[in-house]
Amino acid sequence: LAPIDGTRVRLSDDAHSGAHSVLLESQGKPPVQIVSTVFQAMNTRQMSGKRVRLSGWIKLEGLDKSSAFFRLFGTGMYGDYSPPVSESFSSTMDWTYVTMEKDIPADTYVLWSQAGFSTDVGKVWFDDMSLEIIGDAESKP
Repeated sequence: LAPIDGTRVRLSDDAHSGAHSVLLESQGKPPVQIVSTVFQAMNTRQMSGKRVRLSGWIKLEGLDKSSAFFRLFGTGMYGDYSPPVSESFSSTMDWTYVTMEKDIPADTYVLWSQAGFSTDVGKVWFDDMSLEIIGDAESKP
């Protein structure tokens, strides 16, 4: 998260399953446009040239002027890989399962899986996130 007053990330007892989820929240619109995310960086070549699925559960509250999403970002000998985000979600909604599939370019050596939102007033919960290899890449991204 950017160091903006009123924007924070924390564990929440409101979970889809288990004891906790991750909560991103903002109490106001920041002075500059920012995106707040939680992410996992993986230094791996196992996903290079593979099709992967990023999935998990998302819940929103009062996200009326913003949107939440899942995203993948990679780095390799070719430079950076930044495909479009998943479907984006806004407003208020109960726990909803979200999934996206992407082909990871050959020669990718770092892959970030991200869950986040365009920071503005509201709350976003993420739970039970997973990233899995589902086969060889179907195309050359």
